[in-house]
Amino acid sequence: MEGVTTAIVGFILLCVAFPKMVKLREQFYIAFILVLVVILLQSLAGMSDPAGGFRKFAIGFAGLFQIVILVALFMSCGAMSIGELTGDLGNAFEVIRRGQTEKEVIIPLTGEQPKPRQTGYDVGGYTTGGGGGGPPRPGGPA
Repeated sequence: MEGVTTAIVGFILLCVAFPKMVKLREQFYIAFILVLVVILLQSLAGMSDPAGGFRKFAIGFAGLFQIVILVALFMSCGAMSIGELTGDLGNAFEVIRRGQTEKEVIIPLTGEQPKPRQTGYDVGGYTTGGGGGGPPRPGGPA
């Protein structure tokens, strides 16, 4: 685990030397503070009883914090929010699951019109949940 912390500290020092790499400073500062916490936990774990519960606690949380640090540094250099990161990972998972290199796009054959989407249930001539207030009009928004 100390090797991971060493690599993270090296990357942080690289970002300090080349500040243009960091796009979102807040996430970078979170990673920096968590690295300090990891170093503190590893130091305290080294001073505690090898068979004690605190040592296991400190090592476990140091590992979890290292994962959070890597994600925070990845997002800070890529200028991504957590929503964008999860969306990109979800799309990548879908592409990898299908065994392709890019997401499949379905295009209707020439001349065919795509089927209209139904957004609600038809209750007494009015569509509920779709916000349209009536049956869909041809050529207009549903």
